[in-house]
Amino acid sequence: MKTSTQNNELVRVIETSGLDKTKAQVLLDKFTGYFEIASEWERKTKELIVNDISQVTEMKMAREARLFLSKKRIDIEKTRKALKEDSLREGQTIDAIAKILKNLIEPIENELEKKERFAEIKEAERKAELKAERLALLLPLGFQFENDFDLGNMDEKMFQSLKLGLETAKKEKEDAERKVEEERIAKEKAEAEEKERIRVENEKLKEEILAKEKQLAKERAEAEEKATKAKLEADAKLKEEKATNEKLQAEIRAKAEAEEKAKREAQAKADAELKAKQQAEAKAAKAPKKQKLNIWIDSFVMGPPAGMNEDETVIEIIEKFEAFKKWAKAKIETV
Repeated sequence: MKTSTQNNELVRVIETSGLDKTKAQVLLDKFTGYFEIASEWERKTKELIVNDISQVTEMKMAREARLFLSKKRIDIEKTRKALKEDSLREGQTIDAIAKILKNLIEPIENELEKKERFAEIKEAERKAELKAERLALLLPLGFQFENDFDLGNMDEKMFQSLKLGLETAKKEKEDAERKVEEERIAKEKAEAEEKERIRVENEKLKEEILAKEKQLAKERAEAEEKATKAKLEADAKLKEEKATNEKLQAEIRAKAEAEEKAKREAQAKADAELKAKQQAEAKAAKAPKKQKLNIWIDSFVMGPPAGMNEDETVIEIIEKFEAFKKWAKAKIETV
């Protein structure tokens, strides 16, 4: 059976574990009973058939069996933990005892080793102190090869040779660095002086440029002002000339229009006078002598030339003409 096979497997595991017989027997006693229970319930489970919902009793039996086996499984886990805890406590106890014995024996061993290696330890301490002293002398000289030189075992002559070499190298390095530093300072000073010279020249050039720009700006402003003034004067003169020309053109147009109008009016008046004269002559031809003479005198009409209505000479001539007409009228009355 399967459970029997597993029981035999348990026996094999315990036998090959290397445990002493007493502890191996304890494990067999603790777990063998559970194999027998598992074997029994494996058989009962196969015999318990449930294939219909009406098998209430069988299902209840399955539940009770499952709960029983669940409890056994929990008991097995508890047994496992308890056995491991016992083993752990046993191991911890063994470790504690061994530690006490180790702490008791090790100091004795160390003390005996010190006594045994007293000369060796003292020599090692002397070499360590010598190494520290020599290292303190060499480190300020730039020594960086501690792992390449056994300073504790090095003889004094070789150490002094090493020290002298480092001192010489340090001095040469310091001289070279000092020379480089002096050259750097001299270079920086020269660069600073050159920079200052360029700055002064730039400032001077800047001032000259600003002065020139200021003068040019002044000259431009004066030129612009002069040009603006000239333009304004030219514009004013042009405007004045334009106004004068426009006025003259207007006067010419007005005079021409007035002359044209006077000419038209004079022509119209002459035409009217000619017509009136012709009518008067026609009428006089049929009238008596005195009447003919009056008609003839009335036909004399004189108006001022165009545009000369207020001319004194014209006015005087017209007045004389009107006086003549009055004299003529009076003369006719004497006929």
